Amino acid sequence: MNKKIKILVSIVAIIAVLTSLFTGCGTIKEAAGNIGIINTIDGDDVFNGERFTEMIWGYYESDCYEYNGSNEDAAVFLQEMEYFDVGEEGNPKLVSVLPLTLQAGKYSHFVSSFTYEDEIYEPYTEKGKAMFRKAYIAEVGDMTEEQFKKIERLLQLDVMSVIFAYDNGATRSGMLHYKLENNKIELYDLNVDEDYNIAISSKPILTYNFLHEGGKLILRCKGVQRNYVTGGTKESDSGFYVRGYAINDANRYKDLDGFSFSKYKGYDFSVYVYLSNGDSPIDPVMTMDYATGDFTISWEECWTDTAAGIDRINDPRTISGKMIACTSYGFTNYEGMILLIDGKCYRYLMSRKEYEERKYGDVLGDGISVDDVGDETLQEIETVKRNILEELKAALDAAGIDADIDTVSGKVSLEANFLFATDSAEVSADGKDYLNRFIDAYTSVVFGDTYGDYISNIVIEGHTDTSGSYNYNQKLSEKRANAVASHCIERNAQLQGSIETKGCSYDYPVYNDDGSVNMEKSRRVSFRFVFAGV
Repeated sequence: MNKKIKILVSIVAIIAVLTSLFTGCGTIKEAAGNIGIINTIDGDDVFNGERFTEMIWGYYESDCYEYNGSNEDAAVFLQEMEYFDVGEEGNPKLVSVLPLTLQAGKYSHFVSSFTYEDEIYEPYTEKGKAMFRKAYIAEVGDMTEEQFKKIERLLQLDVMSVIFAYDNGATRSGMLHYKLENNKIELYDLNVDEDYNIAISSKPILTYNFLHEGGKLILRCKGVQRNYVTGGTKESDSGFYVRGYAINDANRYKDLDGFSFSKYKGYDFSVYVYLSNGDSPIDPVMTMDYATGDFTISWEECWTDTAAGIDRINDPRTISGKMIACTSYGFTNYEGMILLIDGKCYRYLMSRKEYEERKYGDVLGDGISVDDVGDETLQEIETVKRNILEELKAALDAAGIDADIDTVSGKVSLEANFLFATDSAEVSADGKDYLNRFIDAYTSVVFGDTYGDYISNIVIEGHTDTSGSYNYNQKLSEKRANAVASHCIERNAQLQGSIETKGCSYDYPVYNDDGSVNMEKSRRVSFRFVFAGV
């Protein structure tokens, strides 16, 4: 078996055989869905009534679970617990109404990462999603977009990984679908068949009252209440580590892209702050209350980009709020968090890998990660990229070229309708004139005197809409990228050896605001520049 697919086989198998959490111990009785909430939980709702599934992302252990290092042990959990019957008639199986542990979020999912061609990807990133499709097709064969949508829905489903206790002390683990309704968490039985059809129980099998207090989660069901804690809500010998990055422009605090910090026993906080304007706070200072999540970050000066180069400026600021961990292990290991500042919620749910892939992946070139590049170099790349794109916009506007410029990736995209007839890879007469004006403007900036030494080459990518088979669109996208590259070289012979091409099929569709695919804008040819010497 080909090594590049070996891990994928187990991934496909895991998804295909996923059945009910309670398979093997009978079908959950409909009556289980009636297990309800007994009164409310005392405490402050720091979310002010706002409910969204990400707010409970993270890993939690019951405060009496034996693995969290408390003085109590799991026997207390068993003695005080209420149970419900998931067995068949005459063969009861009593399972705790509250879990010993629970984990919600993308890192608790069916596939948190996978390996393809010796590279590790997360299927939630843009590149990971595309590579997962390629890996799946390599193992299973071509598929329609409708078929792949089933798998995508599975990967995007709100899932909670739980460990329950039997009344005899044994444990049972599995995955359930969850919803948040008002002050309730509803858990639903979940089945996935070999064709990736998803079946969710019509009624919740369990309903919890819940409350968030900093990094602590409180659950109540059937008169039983337990506290659940994450590793980051208490200081430990190993300390903790947090990174959080903005998932979109509408969901970040002012101009803050995100920040990371770490603290280990005997050492002060190590804090890094990322501003969306490219400035870098100098020596930011952080304080934090582990139990509540209350924090402050402040700084006095920033490094900023000026016409004369990088300069140090006064920029005193303080950010105060409450941090809610949204990671696989609370304030440890993985990234993503929710901040509460001035009564408003900001979700920082992008991992460092996603953030850096989005910001630098396309301009660093294949085979180079941000870990291979120093912070000063990345700062310089970001500054040069921003300047190039500003000048490109002016040059394209002057040439009358209507192109989409992605200020994050640096890609400049031309709609295929301007260049090709439907299903054709031959550049039309009007398309050639359009390309001539575009490539003259593009190269005047990218390979001009100011930035020419920074850029090693440009990559031309062909993209299609999602109609038809993936493999057909892969070939069409490759042909279109090659046709555009050939014409650009005819127009400017100096581009020979400086152009690479790539067919992307419909790996990277363009979406409408409602989440549907914008078929017209998805059919495009993109140009991106790659930095040299990194």
